[in-house]
Amino acid sequence: MYTVVVADDEYELRKAIIQRIDWDSIGFEVVAEAENGIEALEYIEKYEPDLLLTDIKMPFLSGIDLARRVREVRPATQIAFLSGYDDFSYAQQAIQYNIIKYLLKPISSKELTDELIDIKNKMDEIHETFTAQNLIDEEQYQLERFLTPLIFDHEIESLTESNLLIKAKEFEIVPELDKTMEMVVLTIKFINDQDENVTQYNHIQAVNNIIGKYLKHGTLFSHNKMISVITGMKWEVEKYLGILVNEINQSCTRALSCQCFIGVSQQYQLLSELHHAYLESHNALMYSRSIHQHITFIKDVEKNQSLKYNEIDGMTIELERILKAGQIEELDYYITSVFQQVVNLTFKDVDTDMLLIRFITHAYHIVYTICSETIASKITDYPLDFSILLAKETSNHRKRKTVRELCLYCKKLIEEEKSTNSSTLIDEFMTIIQDDFANEELSLANVSERLNISSSYLSALVKKYTGETFITLLTKKRMEIAKEMVLYSKEKLLVIANKCGYNDQHYFSYCFKKYYQLSPNKMRELKDVQKV
Repeated sequence: MYTVVVADDEYELRKAIIQRIDWDSIGFEVVAEAENGIEALEYIEKYEPDLLLTDIKMPFLSGIDLARRVREVRPATQIAFLSGYDDFSYAQQAIQYNIIKYLLKPISSKELTDELIDIKNKMDEIHETFTAQNLIDEEQYQLERFLTPLIFDHEIESLTESNLLIKAKEFEIVPELDKTMEMVVLTIKFINDQDENVTQYNHIQAVNNIIGKYLKHGTLFSHNKMISVITGMKWEVEKYLGILVNEINQSCTRALSCQCFIGVSQQYQLLSELHHAYLESHNALMYSRSIHQHITFIKDVEKNQSLKYNEIDGMTIELERILKAGQIEELDYYITSVFQQVVNLTFKDVDTDMLLIRFITHAYHIVYTICSETIASKITDYPLDFSILLAKETSNHRKRKTVRELCLYCKKLIEEEKSTNSSTLIDEFMTIIQDDFANEELSLANVSERLNISSSYLSALVKKYTGETFITLLTKKRMEIAKEMVLYSKEKLLVIANKCGYNDQHYFSYCFKKYYQLSPNKMRELKDVQKV
């Protein structure tokens, strides 16, 4: 059963749509009705519906602007426009927001029912791509042969960057060759309620269908995870990346009834750098799983420069994963198991020393990369004597103990940073709400840009630490200030509206009455009566 929000400012028409359609029989359930664009957006955040059926011309927030805002917070929600004939060309402007259907008014109950059935069939097809059993075709096989060495840093037949671009263009992974492009790598896993990895090869088609609506890409399947290389002009990547990863997450959750975890790398410009990008996305994915956050951009974890990997072996990569995303017990066990391997494999002293140096320097590097200057500076106070650690007479037991204690200390600093960083971001977010609530353009997207984090990360933090959505917190602040001004100033309502972030007095009055169950004028009247 698909859920629906119906939005139309004409009361009679809205009620007719809701009451005259046998929604249940065609596979839909109406969960909310809205009389304006802002209210519709609030219901999208609250109910996360599968479909928004909306008039193109709405009070306070037009259908086009509503579609844009819905794509920011709930890209998996399909949107169908109801449009008068004269509005149809206007509605076509929203093609960039992947509108599933344009419906012309007037429309009969039977015609609307038929259109809704067609919409449901299209939505079924989208969901079925997650469960369809697909064979590896020749084109996908060749694509994976091309991407695999780039992703996993295998030998690449001495191809230059220009030759790599030409081959990538043949696979339609990149846009025009004469344009400067940005590349991002996603690593994706689907996890069920039993914490089992249920990612399958056939999920590639569903993921490709979503990414393909926005950007050029190529996806491969390896070791029970999907790895997608996404490319486009810088402005395209910045505009669509957050939308498409949210849509993958939301669509997976809805279609497969499982959790989706996505790690997102930094942006790169060279195909030869895809290995670094993959390692970043994989680490971000591991971090996502450790904190049960569905989407993590590596820039949200590593605030300073991104890590570069030059021939770092598997042991060090695993240490990094655990330091960033594992548990204390897991780190303790891993250090012990590594030194057990050193003994069992009878490492030469020089090999053991090299491993120790890599572990120690990389642990320091991770702390400096992730942590703020205040927390990272604590590592300089840690008592570590390299000369004793690398001395021939120092036993493996003492070496293990020294490295273990250092790594545990680094892990403690990283956990402290996670807690402090989240708290700091929330404080900064609340300060922006406090100081800039009067800005009518204030939105989740531009606040996250000001904080230099992704909107999905900010949204998750806000919900985790406040239990509220961005819109709810912003409206609350605006209404608190508005009430003070209504009760204790003689300003006209238009002036109060403008000072509280509303450029439309009627919309301000509507929001005020909805929030306080009293209009601004009525609240003033009651205050004056009480004085008498």
